[in-house]
Amino acid sequence: MIARLRPTLPRPACRLMAKTLAALAVLVGMTAGSRADLVISIEPGSLEVAPGSAGNFFDVVLSYEGADLGPVDLTLFNVNLYVPVDAGIEFTDASESTADPYLFSGLGSGLVTNTFDDTASRYVNINDLVLAPGTSRSVVSGDRYGLARVFFSVADGVTWASIPLRIEVSTSELLDARGPDLGEPLPFTARDAELTNSSPAVVPEPSSLVQIGWAMPAAVGLARRRRRRAARAGRVCSRYRPRVLSCGVHVC
Repeated sequence: MIARLRPTLPRPACRLMAKTLAALAVLVGMTAGSRADLVISIEPGSLEVAPGSAGNFFDVVLSYEGADLGPVDLTLFNVNLYVPVDAGIEFTDASESTADPYLFSGLGSGLVTNTFDDTASRYVNINDLVLAPGTSRSVVSGDRYGLARVFFSVADGVTWASIPLRIEVSTSELLDARGPDLGEPLPFTARDAELTNSSPAVVPEPSSLVQIGWAMPAAVGLARRRRRRAARAGRVCSRYRPRVLSCGVHVC
């Protein structure tokens, strides 16, 4: 279960937590090394959800793509993901049971997660680091690892058609045990995702609204003309006494 922090917790607090984790990584033995083309992505990139649903999930995945620049020995990840705060999304849980092998399986202290809000966004933070001095996860070109499987619920009655699910690069970190700058994060590319509503609110197109605006007065006018025509016909017929033809038929 994800620990819920105070809604007013500011993002700088997460940055401080990341720096604290970085300092711990330095203590367990970081040396010098290289950098590579790393990607953190949310998968699937587009996920359909239903209002009032629970148990929805996505994976956060780390991959080494592009040119092979040599291995990267990772000792820490700290990733913040977010959605609009008023979207009706509640992050409920997270686990290491990802489709790809978990990055720090058998090495890390265990996946840690929490959620917090600011005025515009609702966040979920995932982080883990290796504990044994001198240990790390060596990632080479072509590798894929899971960082977390995040579960969430959707409030009943949400009307949006789609909302973004994003990675906040400025407060997320990957640390390489051989990085030249101790405690500084490795560069990475973020691939965001989108949540789509399976039952969005139906809003008429502007052209439809115009047609409705013209059609309603026309229908009302037609009904009025029909009533007036019927009333006039009744008055004209009542002015004359019916007469009987030789065949016995009454006419006006």
